[in-house]
Amino acid sequence: MSEAAVWDKLARWYDRAVRLFDRSYPAVRERLRRDREGRQRVLEIAAGTGQFTPDLAGICEQVVASDLAPAMVERLRQSLRERGVEGVDLAVMDATSIDAPDAAFDAVFCANALHVMKEPARALQEFGRVLQIRIHCHDHLTP
Repeated sequence: MSEAAVWDKLARWYDRAVRLFDRSYPAVRERLRRDREGRQRVLEIAAGTGQFTPDLAGICEQVVASDLAPAMVERLRQSLRERGVEGVDLAVMDATSIDAPDAAFDAVFCANALHVMKEPARALQEFGRVLQIRIHCHDHLTP
């Protein structure tokens, strides 16, 4: 089964599962507010059902929220609509092959995802490409 198919199956239960992390989310949200200075174009990778997407939309001019699983992106679309959050572009996208030109973003936000990716080093290289920075990943990062 593909990685996207696994996350598609988990999409309808995902919101309940991530509640386990709720205690740390206020600190992450505060950090987002502090760190966003000068970063107006943000790519959110592995957005899931949108635990941080509304926060990013509230502090950045342009947000592209993406996830590998189409079902997650659809749940995110519904969630943003229900919350009245506008100005977020949604995309089904693989973190290891980001559909964006070089230096397209000022920031990449990825929470709770690198540790479950099959190729985290490749994802980090892609983050660097769309940010136009060089990231050197050592072989020990590749499973």
